[in-house]
Amino acid sequence: MIRSATIVILVTAIGAAPMVLAGSNGQILGSAATPVGGSEYEPESLEFSFGVMSCSVSKLGASVCRSEGSALQFQLPLDDGDEINRLYTVGFDGDLLLIYEFGNVEARAGSVVRLDSRNGAVMWQAWIPGFNVGVPLLTNGSLFVTAIGFVGRIKCGPGRYSWQHDNLYTSYHAFNSFGPPRVDGKDVIFPEVVPSFQKRAPKAVRVDIANGAIRIQDGV
Repeated sequence: MIRSATIVILVTAIGAAPMVLAGSNGQILGSAATPVGGSEYEPESLEFSFGVMSCSVSKLGASVCRSEGSALQFQLPLDDGDEINRLYTVGFDGDLLLIYEFGNVEARAGSVVRLDSRNGAVMWQAWIPGFNVGVPLLTNGSLFVTAIGFVGRIKCGPGRYSWQHDNLYTSYHAFNSFGPPRVDGKDVIFPEVVPSFQKRAPKAVRVDIANGAIRIQDGV
């Protein structure tokens, strides 16, 4: 289930230029924000650094990035009872991509948001239809994302999926969660993370980057 959320941004600049973030020509894995307070799976907030900015996102979505002389504030609205529990960040063409998981005890999902570093506006938002949102991979203008039984490629310019594959969990009785994706020639490989109580070798999802053709392989 995907919970509806519209992003609202409030920007407060104090005599400073906008954030300038790293480019994305190579292969860049998203950085996991650090949970603060609460527990690892139910933190009170999530903290990360980007460029010269130190940032914090509360479990209810109230967020701020600060550097000397400036502050960027933004609110990620959530339905009543929903909380953010996982967050990854990566820079793209000077902007900030936020990849996060949110929800409640009944349903969880993920979202990707691209923020304009000049004014904090949301340039686009894309849904990730599942929980266990994994570490994303950014390469050549594409963001590869995962969740339970789901892999997809988002073009970071328009913020739309080039392709996506879901229902992998029910179809293959596998792929509860994924490790970091990696590029192998013309393909991207999404390696499965097998829970310790399952006594079997991991599988991997291999997808042709250009056309989205998928095949399942043994081993990662």
